[in-house]
Amino acid sequence: MPMSRLLVVSAVLLLSAACGSSTGYGGGTPPPPPPPPPPPPAGGGHTTSIDVKDNEFSPTPDTVSSGATVTFTWTGTVAHNIKFEDGSGNSGDQTSGTHTRTFPTVTTATSFRYRCTFHSTNFTSANSMNAVIVVKP
Repeated sequence: MPMSRLLVVSAVLLLSAACGSSTGYGGGTPPPPPPPPPPPPAGGGHTTSIDVKDNEFSPTPDTVSSGATVTFTWTGTVAHNIKFEDGSGNSGDQTSGTHTRTFPTVTTATSFRYRCTFHSTNFTSANSMNAVIVVKP
């Protein structure tokens, strides 16, 4: 075999080896699919919006993720307010519009009770305009 032909054959073999897949999936076999996305965080809330209706909050109780912002929207016709048991994030008296509260980051599930002072005398009585938001880590 002439030397030039030997060099060409050697070069072709060398290039073939170099062009092979470094991942081991040569020969047309595709790589495996990527893993599925991670699941959503456990305990995440189902809503970040609460209606302030005539003498009720909806939905309640509600669960949100740590650090979530909740928007309260007045949809009724009479005046209401929102007073939280912890004293933070209270609204003024309103008949329309919105009010927001951003909840803190928590390491354990924490309940935030609130009420309308026009329609509830405390944070826990039944059949009153009071509610709770549970914030989960």
